[in-house]
Amino acid sequence: MYRRTAVVPDDGGLTVVYATQRPEGVPEENWLPTTGDGERFIAILRCYLHRAEVCSGAWAPPPLVADTR
Repeated sequence: MYRRTAVVPDDGGLTVVYATQRPEGVPEENWLPTTGDGERFIAILRCYLHRAEVCSGAWAPPPLVADTR
């Protein structure tokens, strides 16, 4: 599935939502469909043109946070 550029708010933060159905108020560009509710899935982050901090392990992405709205 082709994804357009994610919608980034003025504060520069980025929220990506993993869910079986796109929640109301979440831009389609920021929604990644997953398997059925309660089923496990794996999120993989690829870093292109990464810095030394990524390779050394000094930097890590922020943790995924469950939102039970």
